[in-house]
Amino acid sequence: MKIPVIVVRCLLCAVILLPLVPILAQTPTPNPDTLLEDCTRSLPPDRPMPTGADAPRIKIVAPTTQTVITSDQPTLGDVNFTVETVNWELPGYYTEEAARHWHLWLNDGVWGMFYGNTALSGIPYGTWRICASLGDTQHLDIGMPDAILLTVQRVDDQTVITTQPAAPSSALTTTDPTLLWGIVAAGLFIAVGGYVIGRRVRTR
Repeated sequence: MKIPVIVVRCLLCAVILLPLVPILAQTPTPNPDTLLEDCTRSLPPDRPMPTGADAPRIKIVAPTTQTVITSDQPTLGDVNFTVETVNWELPGYYTEEAARHWHLWLNDGVWGMFYGNTALSGIPYGTWRICASLGDTQHLDIGMPDAILLTVQRVDDQTVITTQPAAPSSALTTTDPTLLWGIVAAGLFIAVGGYVIGRRVRTR
């Protein structure tokens, strides 16, 4: 029985190239030396940028940068955040009406939206660039953000296990572009490899 060329292509490409997908799609560890710069780059470049003494500002008070938080939960570690705002009054509670708030970012994706200076959020295990940015009533990010480096580790049977960061699952989350480019690159590798291998099989 002659095996169709297309089947041979798919099988060979899957065996050879699919193991590369996790490597290509892996989320890089944030650079602790460029946290604020990288955080700012994630925000819209045309966002409102007030200046002067009355310009609103936000600062992450807790956790401090390079803090390591441990948890025994299966996939997330609860983290208590405290921010300080200047020239930006927060309502302090959720409201269905449009109100000032702040956004919590994990790397390049928005993870949560909060209306008070304190917030509790479940963070996936891994090392993250945490950014906080002010949000107005139109959900536009305002001014300069603040950033820290945070590691959340899982503790299991007295052994600390650090897992690869998971993609944010909040409805507000934007997909990490590194993951998308990794998947696209893997698809191109598979397509090109399948074409080349298929031509060689046909000519034999």
